[in-house]
Amino acid sequence: MLVTLDSRRVLKMLAAFHKKKEAQSPLFKFVRSYMRMVLLIYTFIHATRDGLWELHLFSLDALCKYSFAHDKQKYARLVPLYLAEMKALHTTDPDIHQEFIDGNFAVNKSKIPFCAIGMDHALEHINRIMKVTGGLYALHRMSVLGSDSSLQPQS
Repeated sequence: MLVTLDSRRVLKMLAAFHKKKEAQSPLFKFVRSYMRMVLLIYTFIHATRDGLWELHLFSLDALCKYSFAHDKQKYARLVPLYLAEMKALHTTDPDIHQEFIDGNFAVNKSKIPFCAIGMDHALEHINRIMKVTGGLYALHRMSVLGSDSSLQPQS
């Protein structure tokens, strides 16, 4: 109990220090704002990599204001829509909501913890595999040339 009270006192003192310094120095205020943004980005990455759905939504909601501040119009327009749809998911589709709560909104290609990636990122991995030599190009050539191996180029 003593540790909790001491921690609260330290947090209050730290908040008072930040408030005083931010009033005195615009640079201090800027750096604190930047640090908060970076911590939110880290929180978002942590939520995605560990499959923590509620933290994913919370951190994305907190990051949304930076889309407006940095004039990222596409994100500023689409992130609030995404958040509204995902927050309503528990009533619109409870089964999918439960899957997301269970961490199935991220793709984990191995059993190593903290290695999951978002669905869109996983799809980009698949697209890259298909675009390298022997990927889509080879599939296209095979469909054009047919299955006759004499027409296919020698490796």
